[in-house]
Amino acid sequence: MLNKRYNVKHIKADFGFIGLQDPKVYTFAVKEKRIIVTFNDKDFVGLAPKSKASGVIGVSTNMTADHIDKKLAAILRKAKPSDIYGKFIYVREET
Repeated sequence: MLNKRYNVKHIKADFGFIGLQDPKVYTFAVKEKRIIVTFNDKDFVGLAPKSKASGVIGVSTNMTADHIDKKLAAILRKAKPSDIYGKFIYVREET
């Protein structure tokens, strides 16, 4: 669902970057004006507020791929760019 509605790219599969350090991934996302979706929230939480040209969505590793897809689609559908860009959002299973 996410790939059909949004321009989703994978850093390795679509851009060919392998082993790129997190600050460089963030710099690339800023340049491309893209949102980063990552399981590696610890390293990106401090980078997210550095630019209004990118944002970071951290995703819990306890979620299924289908649930991640649905949660991300809901966030992207409802949020204004100012709700995401320049910010860190954490997505997890609801209890």
